[in-house]
This record gives sequence, structure tokens and C-alpha cells, in this order.
Amino acid sequence: MAALQVAINPLLRVAGGEEHFAFNAAFAQLVFGAASFVSPQVYSYVVLHLGTRSDQDNVLLLVLRRLVPAGLPWVSMYWIFSGVIILMLGMLAASGFPQVKRTEEEQAGALHMYRYLLRKPVVLLFFASGVMYVGSEQGTADWISQFLEQYHHLDPHTAGAMAVAWFWGLLTLGCAVGMLLLKLFDSRRVLLGFSLGALASLTVAVVGPAPASMKLMELLGLKIGDFDIIELNEAFAAQGLAVMRQLGLPDDAAQVNPQGGAIALGHPLGASGGRLAATALYQLNRTGGKRALCTMCIGVGQGIATVVESLALPIP
Repeated sequence: MAALQVAINPLLRVAGGEEHFAFNAAFAQLVFGAASFVSPQVYSYVVLHLGTRSDQDNVLLLVLRRLVPAGLPWVSMYWIFSGVIILMLGMLAASGFPQVKRTEEEQAGALHMYRYLLRKPVVLLFFASGVMYVGSEQGTADWISQFLEQYHHLDPHTAGAMAVAWFWGLLTLGCAVGMLLLKLFDSRRVLLGFSLGALASLTVAVVGPAPASMKLMELLGLKIGDFDIIELNEAFAAQGLAVMRQLGLPDDAAQVNPQGGAIALGHPLGASGGRLAATALYQLNRTGGKRALCTMCIGVGQGIATVVESLALPIP
């Protein structure tokens, strides 16, 4: 993907003109998202119909039945993908490409420049962030179907595939909106607007512990006053205060993070939940308390909460 973008972006700039580059780049993402939206639906169609025969089977199903081993309908997607690649290569071979003259910023540069850059920690962090972004994006898309099957008992070939399709479909819709805005407004104003929207989304996301805790208390028949200890992660100070106020707690509630929150202790990467639960358990043991609430915010507006109770067994 990165290699394609390095090759395609200069081509987009030359073929479409620099003044249309922002629009064309958004259009490229639109095509990518649209394909990702359609492919899970194609998968569902093939899986559901490949093993059954009717009087009106289309050519695609007839061909795939000859190529795909029985009991492995998912293999058909590899054949479909290969056919699309061959078609795309044929279209590219028949198309005329303009001569790309790279700008100074697009030049590859000498080898010593890369050695110099790779010695800088910020450059290594940039590559690491790219890996984490792609891993998070693809990991979310790949896990949706399995999550729905494991926890909600939905068929991964139908409901799961549609969930994946709509995950990418919303990306496609966002690209379409972005393209429209780029035609109506200056690209810098669009960037500013989306940045403000991201900040607003973050504001909504970080208060996720409050509704998660309220839902949990409703399910368990508990009230906020039933907890001797409340361990709340602190993304930042204002976030902690916002959650406490939504839960009806005073700003200086003694039972909230009595050993200090993340502002004092830090965020252990990938282990904040474990730190909250362990701290709550040991604090219950020290004080003789009975019940603790552990709650934290998660990315994209989620929240999680759990309740632990002491069985009066001392922790060594």
C-alpha cells in the first residue's frame, strides 16, 4: 500500500493537475473504500450460493465450482481477486500515462540521506506509527466478524461480512463527503473543520466510562454509593472530572483513585485495565472494603467497567 501511494501520488499530481490533487487523492480513497465495501458482500454471495445449484446459476458460480475445492468456498475470493488483478493490468497496459516529472520534494535522494534519517528517533517512530495505524485499521476490520460470532452468535459469512462491509462503507461515505467539501471550500478550511470534528469526537469518547459504569450498575442493581473504591483511568485531568460529575461524585471524592490515578502513576501501555483492577484489589484488602468499581475509556468512544468484591480473604 505504501509503495503504491509513493508511485500513485506523483502520477495523480501530474495527470490531474496540482490544483485538483486533494480531490483526486480523496477520490482514490473513495475507490478503495468502495471496493472494501463491496468485497465482503461478494464473499457472502459466493459462500451462500457456491454449494447450492439452481436453474439460473450465473457464469461466475459455474466457473468457481470447477476451480474451488468442495468445502472451501472462501478460496473463491482468491480466484476473483486474481481475475480483477489481471483485468486491471490489462487496462493499465492499454492506457497511456503522462511523463511524471518529480518535484524536489519527491526525489528519492542519496543513500547517505537515508542513513542520516534512520539515525533519528522521530523517523523510526514515524515508521512505527504507520505499522500501528495499519495494524489497528486492519485488525478492527478483521476482528469484527469473529467478535460477532463469538459473543453474539451471528453467522460470520452473512452478518459478520456485512458488518465488515459497513465498516469500510462508512469510510467510503466519509471520502464522498470530503470530496464534496473540497469542491465547495478551500482545502485548508476542510482540514481545519475535520480537525475540529476530531477534537469533538475525542471529547465524546473520553467520557465513555460514565455510561459504561451506569449500565453495569443498572444490570447489577447497584448505586454509585455502594462502592468503597473507584478506580478511574485519567486520560487527562478534565476527563476524570467529567466522568466523576456524570456519575454524581464530588470533584474531591475520597474513594476515587485513593492511591493516585494515571496522572500520578502513568499509563502502562496495554495494561491500564490490569493496573486498575490490581490497585482496587489491594486497596480493598488494606481498608477492609467490600466492593470496588474499575472503569476506563477506550478508543473510538467506547468505555468499559467492572466490579470486584472482596471475599474477606487476605491478599499476600
